[in-house]
Amino acid sequence: MGSSRTSRSATRKSTLHRLRPSEGTTPELRTFVRERYLDSEDYQVREFTRQGMEGLLITGGVPRERADWCSAVESITGLDVKERSRAAAGLILMRTGRGTYALSYGVGQHMLDPYFRDDEFGLEFATRCLDDHGVIKIRNQIMDGRGRVDEYSVSRGERIDDFGLDRFGAVVRRICGTVSGLSLTSLETGRTRQVRVECSQATIKLPLATTVEQFLSDLQAIEDVCARPDPLPQLRFVNRVHTLDSRSQKAVQAQAILEKHLADPDSPRLTIERCST
Repeated sequence: MGSSRTSRSATRKSTLHRLRPSEGTTPELRTFVRERYLDSEDYQVREFTRQGMEGLLITGGVPRERADWCSAVESITGLDVKERSRAAAGLILMRTGRGTYALSYGVGQHMLDPYFRDDEFGLEFATRCLDDHGVIKIRNQIMDGRGRVDEYSVSRGERIDDFGLDRFGAVVRRICGTVSGLSLTSLETGRTRQVRVECSQATIKLPLATTVEQFLSDLQAIEDVCARPDPLPQLRFVNRVHTLDSRSQKAVQAQAILEKHLADPDSPRLTIERCST
């Protein structure tokens, strides 16, 4: 009985982020966190060292004496309702030899500075390891003036070709499916042959080990997948085009370069053509 409980608790579904410092810099881990969370009395910031890994842990939340839905419930029922609310948040930041990562719990993702979030991480992983017949859900944005977002889902995994996506007119923003054959703790226990993963542009949600040794092993397996030079042939089109958060480092830098060229009438990178009617 004891070993069975230990086995079931060996992994937990977690949200993993990859962070990108500015080129040529190795900033303190606090740099990746929004300043207001570092200064708030409602959050605790602690450093830790485990198994040679140095990291930063931020936990907390903003307590409310009365949940914001209480007034609506009182209005409908005519009864007094006074329930407290607290949105708990947890964030672990750590470095490996290959990169900087964050694990978020609750609403912990809101503590990350979006400038440093890697908007290619999730789809980079998905397009290199999803099972051929394992795609379960896809959310894509149509590249037209409407900005329409479509979502397709099936109860069991299928090939991505079976979803009927326009490979040239759609930008995949989220993909959910199964992976197998990776050195992940949840697969190596032998309880399952496949693990379900949810990959957005900046995050991967999947079961990760809850002990430091196994967690680092899981993280290495994810890094190995992302280091593969090419995506899978059937998913290459997903990897081709990405949307960027306007607050991300790449978007901010691109906007600055554009504004520089627009301000220079002699810029060789931009030109204005007069169209005759």
